[in-house]
Amino acid sequence: QDNKELLEHSRMISYPNGTLVISDVKKSDEGIYKCSVNNNIGQGLRKLVSLNVIVPARFEEKFTMKNVRRGETATLKCEAVGDKPLSITWTKDKAEIDFKKHTRLEKFDRDIEKGLSSELIIRTSDRKDGALYGCLAKNEYGSDERNVKLLVVEVPAQPLDVKLKEVWSKTASIMWSAPYSGNSPITKYIIQYWRDRGGPHRLLEDIIPSSQTTVLLKSLEPGTPYAVTVLGENEIGQGQPSDILKFVTGEEEPRGPPTDVWIEAKSSSSILVTWKPPPKELWNGELRGYFVGYKVDSSSHPYSFKTVDNAANDSQEYTLTNLMKSTKYNIVVKAYNSAGTGPPSQDLVAKTLDGDVPEAPAFTVVAASESKISLRWGDPPSRNIPVTGYTLHYKKDGGEWYHIPIIASSSKNRFTITGLESSTPYKIYITASNQYGNGEPSDILTVTTSMKGFVIGNSETYVDLSVIVPVAACILAFIVVTIVVVIYYRKSKARNNLERALQGGKPFPYTGSTQRYIDIDKTRLPAEPGTLTSSYATIPADQITEEGTQEMKAFMHGGCQEQCKMKLMLERIGCVAQSLSYPHTLNICEDKNQQPSVDINEKCMRECSEACREVAYSLQSEIKLDQSQMSIEVFSYFGGYMGMWLGISLVALFDLSETLICLIIYLYKMQKRTKFMLHVKAYTLFDRTRFR
Repeated sequence: QDNKELLEHSRMISYPNGTLVISDVKKSDEGIYKCSVNNNIGQGLRKLVSLNVIVPARFEEKFTMKNVRRGETATLKCEAVGDKPLSITWTKDKAEIDFKKHTRLEKFDRDIEKGLSSELIIRTSDRKDGALYGCLAKNEYGSDERNVKLLVVEVPAQPLDVKLKEVWSKTASIMWSAPYSGNSPITKYIIQYWRDRGGPHRLLEDIIPSSQTTVLLKSLEPGTPYAVTVLGENEIGQGQPSDILKFVTGEEEPRGPPTDVWIEAKSSSSILVTWKPPPKELWNGELRGYFVGYKVDSSSHPYSFKTVDNAANDSQEYTLTNLMKSTKYNIVVKAYNSAGTGPPSQDLVAKTLDGDVPEAPAFTVVAASESKISLRWGDPPSRNIPVTGYTLHYKKDGGEWYHIPIIASSSKNRFTITGLESSTPYKIYITASNQYGNGEPSDILTVTTSMKGFVIGNSETYVDLSVIVPVAACILAFIVVTIVVVIYYRKSKARNNLERALQGGKPFPYTGSTQRYIDIDKTRLPAEPGTLTSSYATIPADQITEEGTQEMKAFMHGGCQEQCKMKLMLERIGCVAQSLSYPHTLNICEDKNQQPSVDINEKCMRECSEACREVAYSLQSEIKLDQSQMSIEVFSYFGGYMGMWLGISLVALFDLSETLICLIIYLYKMQKRTKFMLHVKAYTLFDRTRFR
C-alpha cells in the first residue's frame, strides 16, 4: 500500500488467488494498493488498485449527562465523524431549536480533522432549561444522533403547608410537605423559631433528617407567641424558608411577683400603692390585672384583696380607702392571668395618717419674662388643719425636676421663679403640706418664657388669657350693641318726625324736641333744607316731593288724649300745659314744668280706647335719592354689621363672608333701583264726635 509492503495484519488477509480481504475498513485503509507476481522467469507482473474509503456521518459517543447550577452558563458539545460536508442540528425534547426565538441559546460549529464539532451554549440557565437535548449529524453518506441530558441543579424550594399540629404550654408539634429537591437530593431540614414579641428574640434551630417532615419543638415559654419557619438543604446549599407560622403556647400562672412596690399614706383613711409589672419573661401569658391585698399589721386574719384590672388601670397604682385612722397595714401585690395567680410581692407596712393632708391648690401664671415666671395660687379647701407650706415643682422639657419649698406664712401665696432660659417651655405644678404630710399635686401647667426684651403680663392684674379674651369680647359686644341701639333710636325718631312733617303740612325741624302748634295750616309746604339731623344732613330736603297736595282734616298725633288732658286742666287749674301739642288757642300755663296730673293721665287713657282710632286719610310721597345718599346708606349698613361681628367673637369669621355677599347683592339691587315708595298710614287717635 502506497509503496509500503503490507505485513500480516488481523484485518487484512491475502489469498493465493491474488485476493486481498480487508475487514473493518477504516479511513486509514484508503490508498493505492499494488499486486506483484514473479516466477523467476523473465520480468514479473504488477497491478495497481486504488481504494477509496467512504465515511458516513456518525458519533462515537451516543449519550451523556450534564449538570449545571442554576444561573450559570451550560455548554453542550457534539463531535461528528464523517466525510465532509457535514451538518449538525440541535433539538430540545425532540423539537428543533429556533435560535432566533431563544436569545439565551447560541450555537457554534467548527471543523476538525475527523469531521465537525458543534457547541450549544445556554446562558443564565434556569429550571426550565433542564431537558433532553439531541444533536443530529448528516452528510451525503448517512446520519447519526447523539443525546445529552441536561440537569439544572439548585437549592431546594421552600417547604409547603407548614402547619401547627398540636401546641401545649412548653411544646409544639409542627408538620410540613416535602418541597422540590432542585435535582439534588435533600440532605436535611432546618427548623428556625423565635419569640414573636416580648423578651429576647434569640433565633433557635433544630436539625431534622430529610426523611422526616414533622418536628416537636421543646423548652418553649408558656403563654408566649412564637414564629417558626422551615427550610431544606442539599449539596448545592440551603433553600428559601417557608412562610412564617405563628402560634401562642398555652398559659401558666405568672412565675414572678410585681416589682418596685411602693406604698404611701395619703390621708387618715387611704394608702396609695404603686408597682411595676413582673419581668416579661415571667408573665407566662398576658397579664389580666393585679390583686392588692391588705390587712391590719400583726392580725391573724387573711389578706383582703382588691382587684385592679389592667384595662382600667394602665398606671399600675391603686388607692386603698376606708381604712382606719392611724393604723398600720400590711400590703402585698400579686399579678394574675387567665391561668391563675402569681406569687405575692414582699409585704410592706404603712401607717395611715393621724389627720388629712391638704387638697391640691389651684394656681395661675401672673407674669412671664425671658428669665422669670411669677405665680399666684389660692389656699386649698379648709379641713380645719392649717397649711404649713407649699412646694413648687418645675422643669424644662427634657430636664430634671426642681423643687422649691415655700413657707405658707411668708409667701402670701405668690412666688417668682428666676434664673430661667428665654423662649423655653417649663412644666410647673404645686403641692400643699401640713403637719400630716404633702397633699395631692395640682394640675401641671406648661408656661413658655418670652424672648429677650418681651414680657408677658408685667403686673399683678395680668390673668390667664382664657379669662381676658371672654371678658374683653363681652365688653366690646356691649359697647357695640349700645352704639347700634342709639343710632337706631335716633334714626327711628327722625323718621317719625319726617312722617309727622309730611302729615302736618308745615316745616318741622328734626331736632328730637316736641313742637307745639298754635293752629292748623291747611296747605302742604316743602321741608326746608338744613332741618335734618346730622346723620341725614347731606340729603337735600328739596328733593323730597309728593304726588299732589292734600288738605289736613285734623292733627293726627295723640288727638284724643291731648284734647282730654286740655279739657281737664282747664277745668281744674285754668290753663293748658306747654307740653301739650294739640292745636288750640287756649290759655297756656306760664310754668313750663306744669304737667297733667297722674289721675288726669289715667282718666284720659281709659277714655281714649282703641275703638276711637280709624284711618283718616292716606298720604303717598316719593323720595328720590342720589348716589351720595345711597353711599351713606351702604356705609351705615356695612358699619353696623362690622360692629356686630367684632362684638360677638372672632369665631364669627363666616358671618363676615355672609355680610360681604349680602353687601354685594345690596349694591347690585341699589344700582338698578332709582326710587322707592314710602307708604304712610295715618290713624286718628281721637273721638270724631267729640272733636266736632
